[in-house]
Amino acid sequence: MGCLAKLKSLKELEDTTYPFCNNMDEILEHPFISCSFSRAMWFGSSFGFMPDHISLINLDRLLRLVIAFFLEILATLWSSWIHRNKTLFSGKTFIPTDIISVAQGFQVY
Repeated sequence: MGCLAKLKSLKELEDTTYPFCNNMDEILEHPFISCSFSRAMWFGSSFGFMPDHISLINLDRLLRLVIAFFLEILATLWSSWIHRNKTLFSGKTFIPTDIISVAQGFQVY
């Protein structure tokens, strides 16, 4: 059940048509993949992405990869900051693999 269908069931909305296209009910896949508005949005973005051959399962996998990528970036930045402070305040020296090793320890996915 999509968000609009849930709101309709709660008597908050009358219409469950996706508001960007007004062509189809808002089901889980429609706003992100199959809607003509969404397809134009993805293609016009800096990604130039065309979701023609993507399914909801692939979308889930794609989102997990994107989240994992950003978590890895954040873990690496945090590890770099920690090691920078240890160098600055304790005079310790490190090599890049020290930072990577600690960053990989942060990752939980």
